[in-house]
Amino acid sequence: MLATLPGEEHTLGLLMLAAMLSSRGISVIDLGGEVPMDQIGRAVQQFHADVLGITFSGSYQYRNIRQHLLELRELLADDVDIWTGGEGVRRLRKQPASPSSTRWKNDHCQLKPRGRRMNRGKKLSNGPGRWETAG
Repeated sequence: MLATLPGEEHTLGLLMLAAMLSSRGISVIDLGGEVPMDQIGRAVQQFHADVLGITFSGSYQYRNIRQHLLELRELLADDVDIWTGGEGVRRLRKQPASPSSTRWKNDHCQLKPRGRRMNRGKKLSNGPGRWETAG
C-alpha cells in the first residue's frame, strides 16, 4: 500500500514505485497524495497490507517527518512494515526510535526481492515478493 501524508502533494515517487512493483507482478494499492493518517490506518487494516510505503519530497516540512512516522507507527499493527522514501527521508540521520518490533526501510539502497508475502492472502512465487534494502 502506498500513500503520502497530509501536506505532501508530490506523488511522482509513489507512481514510479507502483509501476515498478506492478511490472514485477506485485499487487499495489495506491491511496494517492495527502491521505489523513487515520484513513491510511483503516485502509491498511481493511486490505490486510503487510507493507506501507510513504514518500516525503524535499519540500515536505523536514521537522515533521520523524514525528509523523512515529504517529503512523502507533496506528499500524506491529507486523506491518513501513517503507519510507524520497528526498525528505534521505535527510534524516537516523530512523525514528520506536519499539523493537518496528521494522523501518528506506530507499537509500538498491532493492532486492526477499520472497515474502506482499499481502497475507497469497504468497508470490520465485522472486517477486516483499522488497528489502540490499546491504
